[in-house]
Amino acid sequence: MAAWITVAEYFSTRQSVESLAVPGHALPQAAAAAPGAPAQAPPPCVLPTMEAQRVIFGILSECNEVFASLRCFSAIDDDTFLVFRRTGAVMISKLGVQQLQSSFPDEATRRAQMTQNLRSLGSLIRREVFANQSPVPVVEMEDGVLHMLQNDDVSMWPVIRQHTSLLPIFNRVDCLLRLYDELVNVVADTNLTSYGTVLRSLVFPANWRTLITQNSANSFLSTNTYLHRQGRGRRTISREEEAYHVLRYHRNPSAHGLEGSVPPGPVHPSSVPRNPVPASALRLKFQARLPAQPGDVPVGPTYERWHVGLLHYTAMPMVLHSFQRAMHLIGHLERLRLDYLFAYPTHRG
Repeated sequence: MAAWITVAEYFSTRQSVESLAVPGHALPQAAAAAPGAPAQAPPPCVLPTMEAQRVIFGILSECNEVFASLRCFSAIDDDTFLVFRRTGAVMISKLGVQQLQSSFPDEATRRAQMTQNLRSLGSLIRREVFANQSPVPVVEMEDGVLHMLQNDDVSMWPVIRQHTSLLPIFNRVDCLLRLYDELVNVVADTNLTSYGTVLRSLVFPANWRTLITQNSANSFLSTNTYLHRQGRGRRTISREEEAYHVLRYHRNPSAHGLEGSVPPGPVHPSSVPRNPVPASALRLKFQARLPAQPGDVPVGPTYERWHVGLLHYTAMPMVLHSFQRAMHLIGHLERLRLDYLFAYPTHRG
């Protein structure tokens, strides 16, 4: 059995390249504690499997090395890339090496060929990874990276090669925090025009406030970590203000989402120190838990930090994509070093 196989062969052994993620179970106790929170679970969302993300990211990484060396492919077909059967790592095949082109009459011709490579990559990914599904059931991938590959020119390559739809779900909150920190603390202080441009570029549902309160899990995030205010009492607010509230709703739970993860109740007796920890060494308003008595059930965390990003995705799947794209267009994406958030194997076996 060959260790390195084509993309199509690799995914022919996988039952699905997208998974149905239903995060309603992520916050059962915490959500129940939210005052007035309805018991309705959040709607399911479709995410790509980590295998699909890893392979697509690997293909784009191989292309990035080619583009960085001022080369491109004369053509890209089903045999241009190979996937390591055991890990999902990607390499350029011998045929792919023969397809590399390094001589161009001018820079404009080279960039035009690179743009043509993007079109071929979009077709390859849709055909070989998603079995020609159109649209791909993963919203952020169909309307994000695939749309860019099939419609944008090579100037959008920095966004495509490290696109948010390819982030491991565990790192989405970290990506959001990097983008938010740069926008609010750097862009706003240096270029308010660009700051407004980013806010107006964000893609989110007009009824986003309803979406985050119609189920218990997202309502919990809103109640516990997001100050829900609307233009200081005015009936209507501007597009920029609305977008800013969307970002605050994403940022606050991403930074403080675990604050309500442990519900009220006693803890295991062994976890209570004999000598109290000084109050100055604890967070503000910290209250020590009492030791559990016989018959009590010690409390523990009800969800993990990455669930926050999953809950955000169920309500507003295109926020992170549009945020990343807008930050690139104003020249602030490369500063964030997002490539370090893509923790997939890239070794050759």
